[in-house]
This record gives sequence, C-alpha cells and structure tokens, in this order.
Amino acid sequence: MYGKDNRLNLTLQFTKPNSSGEGGSSGETAPSVIDSVECSSIDSGLTLLNSYVSKEINLSHCKVIVISSELAARGISKEIYSLMNNVQVRPDSNIIISRSLAKDYIENAIPSLENLVAKFYEVYTQASEYTGYSVNTTIGEFFNNLTDSYYEPSAILGGVNSPSTQLSNSSSNSGNNDSTYKAEDTPFDVKNTAENMGIAVFHSDKLVGELNAIDSVAHLITTNKLDYTTISIDNPYKDSDTIDLRIEPQRKTKIKVDLVNGSPYITLDYSLTAKIISANEDFKFLSADENTNITRVANQYLETIFLEYLYKTSMELNSDISGIGKYLIGQYTTVKDWTNYNWSENFKNSIFHVNFDTNITSSYIVKET
Repeated sequence: MYGKDNRLNLTLQFTKPNSSGEGGSSGETAPSVIDSVECSSIDSGLTLLNSYVSKEINLSHCKVIVISSELAARGISKEIYSLMNNVQVRPDSNIIISRSLAKDYIENAIPSLENLVAKFYEVYTQASEYTGYSVNTTIGEFFNNLTDSYYEPSAILGGVNSPSTQLSNSSSNSGNNDSTYKAEDTPFDVKNTAENMGIAVFHSDKLVGELNAIDSVAHLITTNKLDYTTISIDNPYKDSDTIDLRIEPQRKTKIKVDLVNGSPYITLDYSLTAKIISANEDFKFLSADENTNITRVANQYLETIFLEYLYKTSMELNSDISGIGKYLIGQYTTVKDWTNYNWSENFKNSIFHVNFDTNITSSYIVKET
C-alpha cells in the first residue's frame, strides 16, 4: 500500500521462529510477527527490514501477496515485475487486492482453524474450488495475463469485515441474494476479520473495478475453472421461495468469436449438471413437467447473470479477464495484423449470445412415496 509521500508501506508477516515446536499445545495457533517499513520500492524495503530483524528474510515460502486497492488503482506493473524478478518468490503465490489497507488485511487474517499462518493462507485462498465466490489467482498468472495481448489480469478481492462495514451494509444489502456480496459487504457476524469474496478487475496494470460473488461464479465457469457451487433460483411453484441447486460443469465452455462490421460477436455455449438440494413438504418432485419448468427457470437465471458479467467486464470495465480474445487471434495471420486490431480497446464493443444446456436432477436424498 502507499505510505506517506507516495512511498510504499511494506508489511511482512511470518511465523515466529520455534513457535510451532515443542512446549506448545497442538491446538494453539502459532504466533506470527508483523513488521512494516516505509520505503521507495519492495527491494529497498526488504533491505531495510533485513537491517532490523535478526535473520535474513527469505521469500521462498511466501504464500500470498496483498496489495491495497489504492495502490492497485495507480498501477502495479513495477511491483509485479520486481516480485517476478525475485528468484525467491514462487509464481504460485496468490495475489490479493484488499479494499482495506494491506497492513490491516494482514493484521486481521486470523487462522482460526489452522495452527500455522502459512497453512492458513494456502487453504484460505483455495475456497474458490468449492464455493465459486472468488478466484485462486497466482502472481504467475497475473504476470502472464499482464503481458498477453488477449487477456487482462484479475486477482482475489479481499477486505476486512469489521463492525463498521457490517453496520454500513446491513441496510443497503437487506434482502440481497447471498451470492451478490463481495469482500467487506458480507453479513458475517464476526469481529475484525480478513475475508476474500469477488474479483479485482484490471485493465493492464491498473485496477478498474470489482466483481461480486455471483460474477465470480460466471467467470470461473466461462474459464473452465469451477468444480462446483450452489446457486438459488426462484421456485416456480411457490411465490417468494427459492430452490437451491448444486451446479457443476458437464463439459468445457465452448466459445466462438466472429467479427461483424469490426465488432466482436461472441457466442458461448455452457453445459451444466445440477442437483436440487433444497426441499419442503410442498415441493413437487421431478416429473417430466416439473423438471422442464425448473430447468427453464434455472437457464433464465443463469443467462441473466452471465450476460451481466460479460457486459460488465466488456462495456463497463473494458477488461477481457476471461481471455476471450484467444478465440479470435487465430483469424489473424500476422502479429502486426492482430496488434493493429487492438483487441484491448475493441473488446468493449462486443455483443454476446449465451446458450445453456442444464441437466437437473433431484439430490436423491428425499424421494416422493
């Protein structure tokens, strides 16, 4: 994050030496050390901290890199290149853009179910695999997308859930679907705690916007990175009621890009399987007619949220974080022709058409007798 006079405030967190060894309870969380320094660059900050701590800092076991949204909005190519040029930093380290100060995020990252803070960060950032509500972006992926001509970078969206954010969001988010939240907007009743939800969207090296949890689901399915998640759709048989579906991709998303008068016309075909995981005494179990109605409602809902995601990233943010441009680049015979088309600027003119093939079944836990 930025410190005073536009200098960086570099904060490092590491487990206190010997804190996880003998003499402590196996259920106790190992204490960590957090040090900060004002510096002109990451490398100079590490040198300053090395002159202060009793051991040389080694980043070979770095799990996450947290950058404040304030710094990200100004551009972070210098920091990304410096980190990638450091042989100690592994390319599979996750990158988080925090809506709060990066130091506040780190100080409030509490490993409640893990003893080691390193293990906590490793598991914490993998929640996207079974929720779909965030992404699992590494600095290596971010760097590759930053240097590609048909991809824009994105990162995990983080923040600190505090009593003040809970109070400010309690009224504005009342009645919202659970999947419309993003970091710092969630309804968790906890003390100050770091959390990840949503996606930080970049155009080149600058943060240009944020996506919420359901946008993240659309992104992960479009890019074939989702295992499974849960969505809620309207119950066609009962007003003001919903049906929960556990969805997972059945086949990879098919994407086709054509140019119509110079504008991209993009067709996306999605194939999903879904199981009904909610039920009540009035629920109509799956005859052919009920299955058809629920499938229709599910496809309409999915079409709405996916089109919102696609047009938000293209028209509003002009950021191809899904890498759709790679399905067009093959139509150009030379790098010069592709460069002259300028995909990063033409993406905002895209027109989208989405098709959903959703196969819905019951959960098989409760059956009609």
